[in-house]
Amino acid sequence: MTTFKDQVAITTGGAQGIGRAVAERLASDGARIAVWDIDAALAEKAAIDIGKGAIACQVDVSDWESVSAAMARTLDATARVDILVNSAGIAGINETLADYPVAEFQHIMDVNLVGTFHVNRAVVPTMKTQGYGRIVNIASVAGKEGNPNASAYSASKAGVIGLTKSLGKELADLDIAVNLRHSRRSPYPHLRSDEAGAHRLHAVEDPARKVPRTERGGGDDRLARECREQLHHRRCLRSFGWARDLLNARNRRSEKLEPVVRFRPTGSS
Repeated sequence: MTTFKDQVAITTGGAQGIGRAVAERLASDGARIAVWDIDAALAEKAAIDIGKGAIACQVDVSDWESVSAAMARTLDATARVDILVNSAGIAGINETLADYPVAEFQHIMDVNLVGTFHVNRAVVPTMKTQGYGRIVNIASVAGKEGNPNASAYSASKAGVIGLTKSLGKELADLDIAVNLRHSRRSPYPHLRSDEAGAHRLHAVEDPARKVPRTERGGGDDRLARECREQLHHRRCLRSFGWARDLLNARNRRSEKLEPVVRFRPTGSS
């Protein structure tokens, strides 16, 4: 059954890793995909591989003009945007806070937090006009607990969590749900911010969890399935427990999750 038929979904960082897995999952459910990625060649290849009318946009999420241009190109091609899964980001270097390069810290914040702001800001006006939208921002347990030697990454993801909660409450009177998913370990290596094409975050590895390495189609696909399930929610959800409880609809019955708001019973779910 095509559960997202006639819907358009943007996936940032969509050329590889989590973003690619999410794009493939949504496309298999009938959505038309707009692959946003800083690597134009990989984005084009991903769009061709996904098929079903998928389009590719080269975009630097840390640059508002680039994001705005990508949104315009997407609307020119699709006329609407129903879904956003924002997974673009970078992990940065491992270094103590005292020795963390100032420019590197700023770059991580620009991509992970400011980039999330840019993409959400670009998409929300269209969703408001449509009266419908579903947004999932990819965060991390590092944003809740703080990973050692990763102050920039942890701070940026904490900001993503706060931004998502704030936006969900702002849109409380509309059928637009804004939620979070915490990423899991991926077989793709983290990209340092000084490497080419470093604006893609494939996953966050929490050393304390010691999750075994998986092949392509493992952790990424599980997260993609969870994002898919979350996109069906008609309300924003919140949890102040551990990260595994945050918006995990598979492990907790949805009626036990405290709603931030209840949306009007109009529109698809």
